[in-house]
Amino acid sequence: MYKLFTHNDLDGVACAVLAKLAYKDDIEIEYCGSPAEVTKRLNECNWKEYNQIFVTDCSFFPDKINQKKMFSNIKMFDHHPTAVEVFKDYTGYKVIKTEHECGATLWHYYLVNKGLIEERPVFVELVRAYDTWDWALGNDKMAYYLSNLVFSMGIKDFVISFTEKLKHNDIDYLNIFDYKERVILEYTEKQKSIRIKKAVNNAIRVLDKYAVTYSSVDPSMLGNVMCDELKVDIAFVVNMETNRISARTNKDGVNVGELMKKLFNGGGHAKAGGAMITDCIVSPLVLIESRLKEWGN
Repeated sequence: MYKLFTHNDLDGVACAVLAKLAYKDDIEIEYCGSPAEVTKRLNECNWKEYNQIFVTDCSFFPDKINQKKMFSNIKMFDHHPTAVEVFKDYTGYKVIKTEHECGATLWHYYLVNKGLIEERPVFVELVRAYDTWDWALGNDKMAYYLSNLVFSMGIKDFVISFTEKLKHNDIDYLNIFDYKERVILEYTEKQKSIRIKKAVNNAIRVLDKYAVTYSSVDPSMLGNVMCDELKVDIAFVVNMETNRISARTNKDGVNVGELMKKLFNGGGHAKAGGAMITDCIVSPLVLIESRLKEWGN
């Protein structure tokens, strides 16, 4: 039996789909929202029960792992630059520091090279394009719709659907979504537009260069709309349901991943980052403003 800990966004869920194609029913999958959650679940699992433990599209805190012998049984596939420094003193880990890869591409390379699956380039490229935000450079919104479907269908149903679709062949633009999924996407797109507009209108400007809003809507889309419409350097989206702060920027020279790492022990990319907030005794808005002031910006 194998074990997979993966992120709970499109990139991480795509890794779960690829894992099911490779290992079928011989893999257990858990979805995590942060490195802290991966660390907690690694400490809780009986690692000796598994042939191999994989961590995809996410990292963990190696200094907080209780049983160091577990490291010999873990393979990690992470593409977030903020993970590199944490693992520089640990052998056996390969963290790819690039803004144009994603967890699914690294995991896909591994599974294909091992002969466990055949290539699924269209599916993986759509995931990569969304996760790196490359899709927004052109007019093709298919990657965006694919991400929407994860949240509108739910992770479990998405994994079942796309594991079946990819079982024998790659997807193409004609068969990527079935009728039911197209109906779901049409409805959720309308609802998302309404919620994004409301969240932008309710956003609060902080220290002139930043804006904060509360919403559970897709933080990538919402954050980028906030940056465009409110003309701020960084947009913070607080999801009170998941206790998560997401941050987005569309400016060059601003590294959001590093900022979230310094302020909230989070991480991410240059343009996108996130962190969990726990034991917060003040409102997230006050917390963000105070941390930004401490940072000196």
